[in-house]
Amino acid sequence: MESILFVLFIVAGSASSLIVLSLIAIGLIIKSKTLKIIGISLSIVPILCFGSLYSYYSILNPYWNQNDMKEYSGTYFLDDRTRSLLSNKYSQPENIQITLTDDGNFRSSAIVEISLSESGSWKTGSIDGMIQLNVDSGSIFARPDYQGTKPTLSFESFNNNDDFLDIRSIIFVKKSP
Repeated sequence: MESILFVLFIVAGSASSLIVLSLIAIGLIIKSKTLKIIGISLSIVPILCFGSLYSYYSILNPYWNQNDMKEYSGTYFLDDRTRSLLSNKYSQPENIQITLTDDGNFRSSAIVEISLSESGSWKTGSIDGMIQLNVDSGSIFARPDYQGTKPTLSFESFNNNDDFLDIRSIIFVKKSP
């Protein structure tokens, strides 16, 4: 939804800017005071479009992301239902965890199935509201959700990296404070 609104505001702002500039230019060329006034009056449309985008991405979005980081900070343990999706090489799968700190760093058990390293940084507000974890090999994404009142993180794992058809979700549930 955010992407659609972004595109609409950019298209509307750009189109109205062209119309405004055209009206003002034509008004200057033919010395028409009426066209210049109409052009200046219509300039409110691109100002509102681009001003709304600036306000959203510079003020509101960072504020919401900061609140989300506080909400999702904590220790997450592997959900019992997804434990079987991990390979048998983990000696104690019940101890597999991810700890997100509110300063934007994380510590975790290294999990090969989702390319998760033992430490890195994280942030909210990524693609479609996902949480982005920056690791040595790049970035991985977790979908935040809730199981009842407990926050969860869901990572997608591909059983076969050749065709990406066998998608599995590895879920972590936040430990109650």
